[in-house]
Amino acid sequence: AGALILAAGCLFLGLSHHAAGLPRQPIVFRREYGLYYLLTFLEGCRRQVFSTFATFTLIAVYKTPLAPMLALQFVNSILISITAPRIGRVVDRLGERKPLMAYAIALTLVFVGYATIRLPGVLYALYLIDNVLFSFSVGFTTYLHRIVRPADLTPSLAMGTTMNHIAAVVVPIGGALLWEYTANYQMPFWVGAAVALVSLWSTNRLPDGPPPPKDPVGPEAA
Repeated sequence: AGALILAAGCLFLGLSHHAAGLPRQPIVFRREYGLYYLLTFLEGCRRQVFSTFATFTLIAVYKTPLAPMLALQFVNSILISITAPRIGRVVDRLGERKPLMAYAIALTLVFVGYATIRLPGVLYALYLIDNVLFSFSVGFTTYLHRIVRPADLTPSLAMGTTMNHIAAVVVPIGGALLWEYTANYQMPFWVGAAVALVSLWSTNRLPDGPPPPKDPVGPEAA
């Protein structure tokens, strides 16, 4: 099982090298955006852990047939289309800190569930919950909009994408090696829970509440 995931990780690495030949967005690394970079990297790590190993666990460990997996994807798409706009409004109303802290706590519970629960039906539900929760990650982008200099916005978003690409290469390979070495499919999920807890600690450093309204400019403000 772990060897198959390792092969998938190598495929990610090959795709990354192929993408390196394409035109790249300029990136910027500034110390004042360090929390955004950290949160983006942690989000990429935890996303790769779940998207790679949750699916593989359902198929390889619990022998889930193709039809239920396709049904999960279909239900997942419907749930996201319903919940994503509502989650976005929650982030707008409350700011990033509280929603992202709740997001990290919920992710920790999802990972612990995958590491400890043996009931496929519950694991299907956790799979859907994780995908719905992913909509909270919009808070990372709105946080960057709150703190970034206008000229740095696009390069900083490109830097965040780079962090995600690093996670996409490292996590599947590292997780596969861990799975293979320990012969324990639960280990990647315990690592994911630890990543979610680090993310919880990091989001606690975000400003509380929504950003203050910007001062109006122009003739009307005079």
